[in-house]
Amino acid sequence: MKKNKHNFYFLAMVMLLFAIGNYLVISSDIIPPLHDANVCYSDSIRYFKAFIHDFKVDNLKILFTNINSYSPLYMLAPFPFYIIFGPTANVMAMFNLFYVFILVVALYKIANFLYGKPAGLLAAILLLTFPSIVGFSRVTHMNIAITSILALNVYFLLKANNYHNKVFSLWAGITALIGGLIGLKYIIYFAGIVLVSLGSSFCSQFLIPKKDRKRVLLNVAIFLLCAILFSALFYYFLTSSFDLPDDSKVEGRSYNFKWEGFLAAITGFKVDSFFLNLGNYFQLLRQHILFPNFLLFLMSVFFIGVNLFKLNHRIIFFGWLLSPILLLSLLAFANLELIGTQPRFLLPVLPAVVIMIAGLLSKLRRLMKRYFLYRGEIAFAAAVVIVLFLNYGFFLKHYPYPQNSSELLGRRVQFGILRPVSERCPVSGLLSFLEARVMGREDKAYLLVIFEDNNNTAPLSLEIIYDQLRKRKLKIKLLTSMGLSIYSLNHLHNFEENSNFIKKVFMSTDYILYIKNKSGIKTMGRVEEQYYRSNKSLKEMFFKKKNKLKLIWRHQAYPQDFFNDTLLLFSFQPELSGATGEE
Repeated sequence: MKKNKHNFYFLAMVMLLFAIGNYLVISSDIIPPLHDANVCYSDSIRYFKAFIHDFKVDNLKILFTNINSYSPLYMLAPFPFYIIFGPTANVMAMFNLFYVFILVVALYKIANFLYGKPAGLLAAILLLTFPSIVGFSRVTHMNIAITSILALNVYFLLKANNYHNKVFSLWAGITALIGGLIGLKYIIYFAGIVLVSLGSSFCSQFLIPKKDRKRVLLNVAIFLLCAILFSALFYYFLTSSFDLPDDSKVEGRSYNFKWEGFLAAITGFKVDSFFLNLGNYFQLLRQHILFPNFLLFLMSVFFIGVNLFKLNHRIIFFGWLLSPILLLSLLAFANLELIGTQPRFLLPVLPAVVIMIAGLLSKLRRLMKRYFLYRGEIAFAAAVVIVLFLNYGFFLKHYPYPQNSSELLGRRVQFGILRPVSERCPVSGLLSFLEARVMGREDKAYLLVIFEDNNNTAPLSLEIIYDQLRKRKLKIKLLTSMGLSIYSLNHLHNFEENSNFIKKVFMSTDYILYIKNKSGIKTMGRVEEQYYRSNKSLKEMFFKKKNKLKLIWRHQAYPQDFFNDTLLLFSFQPELSGATGEE
């Protein structure tokens, strides 16, 4: 009992230091949420306004109108903290500490359950050295929530003991329901765990008395009812309200949520794409956990050996760690190479890796203690400290300070790594120019932003523009091609029929900002974002009307610039056709 208290106090101290570190990093970060993190934060604020500030029963509809088919629980959870501290991105990001706490406790319990003490303590400490775990705990995206709830779900399944325990079977089902309502991706990672646990339970039916079989089957039914039925009802309503037009294709790929797409993934499965994704899986796993931890993981597979085929270890290794390889690789039929373009999709399997490493270290500790007594304990503790220092060294090597906006954007989106930006951004010059132009105006000026299809760093400039506009309180309304596309999609579901609407918006704007970037560095793989960026109506109008536009300001990107976008500001207004400003 005394040792348990010591472990508790130590973990509490670690979590306190972790919380302080997150606060310092999040509060000093000047860049607002990007991409999916921005979707989560924006929807969270939208829900908060709809349900707290101006609640109406009709507002409940917005839970089923999310353009990315995100379920709402992650966005709703921070509401109590919004009421106390205000609805900001920093508050939402700090709320992730709640999920980190769940994750640490779940891992502590699982590792101790499988390998005995102090495996749980080792697992908790090592997990907080994984860059992506630390990174996404500071980002307003549901990755960390899915990861933590999944770990808690695994713990309850292990304690359910092949569904012999009714209480833990029920808790496993409830936790799975919560995970499903946090994100649809949760089902992908949990599916393999469920299949392994149900398979083991089915095989064990032949080894238990007949009188116990009905009890086990009842527990399985309770688990499945909570885990699948209730969340399935929500996703039925969600996906039935989400519909992309028939021409929603990018490079011959369609993006839909119909069952035909899932069947096509199975029937069109490609072996070569599968092995390509298999290689990407382990390559990206090394990036996520750093090289010293990756070596320990490979050693754990070798030394734990036969244990991997025991019941509880099967759930961890085959159900949790390996099943996403097959499930995600099914998408290879469309050449999406989902793992390769979205490394963050591996985040939910990282706790399985650290559990295996903790098992190896726990076994090593017992051997050293057996042969070297107390000197072995000291040597083992020194070895753990050395591993932690090596991890820090490899972190600096794998993730040096980004040299341009492409690297900054990629690491924030894919690994959650926030880095301070001290370089001067061209956006500040743009807004200073616009501020002088709109000074004294009573009505708002409208700024429409267009950027090239191959410019994957432009959203970084866009987010900084949004943030700076809010801070400066300028009378400028920002419109984007993606925003116009989503707006028209939500209303008429057909871009061609909406060309008149887009044309009207285009011609009525005061300014048009064109963002160019020829870096060729790809940092995104979302199909719908590529599609919305390629709004044909808007792009065609821009180039047809370009000779009528007046270039009134520009910032030419230079190779040494951190933000390597070229910003070109145009206007239709004849009174603004004077000298061109240039930085």
